[in-house]
Amino acid sequence: MDRAFLLIEKAIDDAMFCNVRYRIIEGTSFYPIINAAYQKQISNHNKKLILNLYLISLLSLILIIGMAIIYKQVKRLNKIKRELSATNSQLIDLNRQINKSNIDLSEANHIKEEYIAQFFDMCSSYIEKIDSIRKVLLKKASNNQIPALIDQLKSTTVVEQEVIELYHNFDSIFLNLYPSFVEDFNSLLKEDEQIYPKKGELLNTELRIFALIRLGIDDSIKIASFLRYSLRTVYNYRTKVRNKAAVSRVEFEDKVKQIAVLER
Repeated sequence: MDRAFLLIEKAIDDAMFCNVRYRIIEGTSFYPIINAAYQKQISNHNKKLILNLYLISLLSLILIIGMAIIYKQVKRLNKIKRELSATNSQLIDLNRQINKSNIDLSEANHIKEEYIAQFFDMCSSYIEKIDSIRKVLLKKASNNQIPALIDQLKSTTVVEQEVIELYHNFDSIFLNLYPSFVEDFNSLLKEDEQIYPKKGELLNTELRIFALIRLGIDDSIKIASFLRYSLRTVYNYRTKVRNKAAVSRVEFEDKVKQIAVLER
């Protein structure tokens, strides 16, 4: 069709150039037929182009919608990933806290077991001692030894001996639970300010105060009651030791509560 259109145009041009009238008439009689077919071909081609354009536009629209959906899905997946990551971190922290709580509970149960056993032994021993004192006092009262009875009641020797024994039992039980307490405690102090018990002692007053804190008794009133000291004395001891700390004074007692891992 393209070739026929080009040839008829060329033939008419040549006829007009040579001024051959009947060739011009003959050529122009074929021209409308060829031109109509050619225009129809162009029209069909344009229709196909328009159809293809619509199809491409539709596909482009579908592609854009698809890309928008994919983008939203990707954003949603990223959000889900972040949420899962945050949840996983929370689960890890929660699991760590649960493990710590289990360790603390296990340690607390073991401490209770140790102290309950020792408590019953001490109670039994104190009952026997009280009964012995009762018998001695009864004998003196029966024999009308009033002055001796009054002297014995005034004496604080028995009480002092019992207090010494109580502290010794406490020190012994505590160090049985936490054998490395003294070394671990001194690792928190400055090298030239470390505290060690004297020869023959298991713990001294400073170590005994922080041993109670290690057991969770950090109320100065309770510590003073147990050690038979004034509240100010206990407060002074705690302040004095905190001033010797090699770590932060604020965090010192918290670190004391974490030292001396329980050995079974």
